[in-house]
Parts: sequence; C-alpha cells; structure tokens
Amino acid sequence: MSQSRRSEYPPPSRRPTRAPESKAGPPPPPRPKALDPVVKSWLDIIDESNYYERLGIIEIADAGAIQDAFQRFSLAFHPDRHRHASPPMRAAVTKIFKRGAEAYGVLKAEEKRNRYDIGLARSELRLDQAGSCPPEQSGRTSHGVPAVLQLCHSPAAKLHARQAERALQEGDTSSATQLLKKALLADGQNPELEQAILRLEKSPPREKAN
Repeated sequence: MSQSRRSEYPPPSRRPTRAPESKAGPPPPPRPKALDPVVKSWLDIIDESNYYERLGIIEIADAGAIQDAFQRFSLAFHPDRHRHASPPMRAAVTKIFKRGAEAYGVLKAEEKRNRYDIGLARSELRLDQAGSCPPEQSGRTSHGVPAVLQLCHSPAAKLHARQAERALQEGDTSSATQLLKKALLADGQNPELEQAILRLEKSPPREKAN
C-alpha cells in the first residue's frame, strides 16, 4: 500500500483572510451631471430676454394669458419640482424661475407693466434697469446703421439684435454682423435688416473696446 501524500494546499481557514489594503488614494468624487439641454438653453438666454419672451407671450397679452403662461412656466421650472436633481441643475432651475417670477410680478400689475413697456421701448429688459442695450440718441449705431432692434420683428430676432447692438458698442463688428444674420434668419423676409447688414459689412473695422 502506497504511503499517502501530504496535500500541497493549506487547509481552509475558519476565519476569512483579510483582503490586502489598497495603496491607492480615495476614489475620485463623482462628476457632476450635465444640465438638461432645455434648461441649459434657457439659462443661456434668460438674462437676454424681456419679460414677455420669458413667459412666451405677446406684448398685448391680457391678464388671463399672463397668468396661464406663468402657470406653464412654473410647471417646468419651479424648484420644488426639481428637488432630487443635481445641485447644478437645481441652481440653474432656481435662477430661471426667479427671472420668470420677476417677469410675472411686473406684467400682472398694470402700473408696473405700463412703466415696463415704456422702458422696453428703450431696450430696457428689466424694470428700473438702466438698459442693457440703450439705443443711440440719434436712433443709429456708431456705424451709421439704424438701431437694429427697431428693425426686427420676431422675439428671436430681437434677442440676436440686442446682442448685436452690444457687440457694436464694444467695437466688435464681426460678431455683430454674425448676430444680425441670425436675426435675419429668424425674421425671414426683412429688407431693412438686410440693408443694415450690408452697410455694416462695408463699414471700416473699429478697435475693440477694452
């Protein structure tokens, strides 16, 4: 009878072996989730839009239409509806909602709305604000181009026009021209705006403001 051979493996331990400690550092923090594309698009333009544009209504909307518009706005952007979103998302939604609530607070009050409409005609986007893009005294820009905001019709075109006027004030004719072309695309047929773009393209470049 052959002699039994000793096992080459150690007997199983009754106590689980301890896993070796990792020498690596702590795990990296989780990357913040990207903003929802719709929220990001709102965040990009919210400070460039007027109160009517924020609520998606026309400038002759009555009190009922204003209230209905704000209710729809609240359903989309009220912070309580985004309690479980990431911190960046909640911060973005909160900012958008505050801007919408500001618009509603002004437009629902007749006296405030009247004052706002007067300021809006001077390109003042917020009540009692000193105008984000004030037009020139002569109704023309520094390049002899008619105040482009007055030439636009659609809300989207006016939004690009405000940005173009700001670029013109800073001496950036190239950016202004591109923004006006976007405004023309939004408006469709607009011969006056087309002429303004042509005059701007022919104007001599200016040094950008510091």
